[in-house]
Amino acid sequence: MKKLILVAFVLLVGIGGAQVGYAQTDSIMENNAYTRAQIKKYPFNSYPPSKYLGMTLVKVDKVSGGYVGWYV
Repeated sequence: MKKLILVAFVLLVGIGGAQVGYAQTDSIMENNAYTRAQIKKYPFNSYPPSKYLGMTLVKVDKVSGGYVGWYV
Protein backbone atom coordinates (compact mmCIF):
# COMPACT_ATOMS: atom_id res chain seq x y z
CA MET A 1 0.00 0.00 0.00
CA LYS A 2 2.87 2.38 0.81
CA LYS A 3 4.43 1.70 -2.62
CA LEU A 4 1.16 2.56 -4.35
CA ILE A 5 0.90 5.86 -2.50
CA LEU A 6 4.55 6.62 -3.22
CA VAL A 7 4.12 5.89 -6.95
CA ALA A 8 0.98 8.05 -7.12
CA PHE A 9 2.81 10.90 -5.39
CA VAL A 10 5.78 10.67 -7.78
CA LEU A 11 3.45 10.69 -10.81
CA LEU A 12 1.55 13.72 -9.53
CA VAL A 13 4.77 15.64 -8.90
CA GLY A 14 6.07 14.68 -12.36
CA ILE A 15 2.87 15.82 -14.08
CA GLY A 16 2.87 19.08 -12.13
CA GLY A 17 6.47 19.77 -13.16
CA ALA A 18 5.62 19.13 -16.81
CA GLN A 19 2.80 21.67 -16.67
CA VAL A 20 5.07 24.34 -15.19
CA GLY A 21 7.62 23.74 -17.96
CA TYR A 22 4.93 24.08 -20.62
CA ALA A 23 3.68 27.34 -19.12
CA GLN A 24 7.19 28.80 -19.17
CA THR A 25 7.68 27.82 -22.81
CA ASP A 26 4.32 29.37 -23.72
CA SER A 27 5.25 32.71 -22.15
CA ILE A 28 8.56 32.74 -24.05
CA MET A 29 6.70 32.23 -27.33
CA GLU A 30 4.40 35.18 -26.58
CA ASN A 31 7.41 37.46 -26.09
CA ASN A 32 8.74 36.49 -29.54
CA ALA A 33 5.54 37.80 -31.15
CA TYR A 34 6.83 41.35 -30.65
CA THR A 35 10.07 40.68 -32.53
CA ARG A 36 8.48 39.71 -35.84
CA ALA A 37 9.34 41.72 -38.93
CA GLN A 38 6.87 44.28 -40.18
CA ILE A 39 5.96 44.23 -43.86
CA LYS A 40 4.91 47.55 -45.40
CA LYS A 41 3.66 48.34 -48.90
CA TYR A 42 4.44 51.43 -50.94
CA PRO A 43 2.98 52.43 -54.32
CA PHE A 44 5.29 53.30 -57.25
CA ASN A 45 4.67 54.53 -60.80
CA SER A 46 7.55 52.41 -62.14
CA TYR A 47 9.20 49.18 -60.94
CA PRO A 48 10.13 49.63 -57.23
CA PRO A 49 13.79 49.76 -56.11
CA SER A 50 15.36 46.86 -54.22
CA LYS A 51 16.03 49.16 -51.21
CA TYR A 52 13.63 51.88 -50.08
CA LEU A 53 13.82 53.88 -46.83
CA GLY A 54 16.35 51.36 -45.48
CA MET A 55 14.04 48.40 -46.11
CA THR A 56 14.47 45.46 -48.51
CA LEU A 57 12.03 44.62 -51.30
CA VAL A 58 10.42 41.19 -50.84
CA LYS A 59 7.47 41.21 -53.26
CA VAL A 60 6.17 43.24 -56.21
CA ASP A 61 2.54 43.45 -57.35
CA LYS A 62 1.45 44.93 -60.68
CA VAL A 63 -1.60 47.16 -60.24
CA SER A 64 -3.37 49.59 -62.52
CA GLY A 65 -1.31 52.75 -62.69
CA GLY A 66 1.97 51.22 -61.51
CA TYR A 67 3.41 48.78 -58.98
CA VAL A 68 3.15 48.05 -55.27
CA GLY A 69 6.39 47.15 -53.51
CA TRP A 70 6.31 45.12 -50.30
CA TYR A 71 9.24 45.86 -47.99
CA VAL A 72 10.68 44.35 -44.79
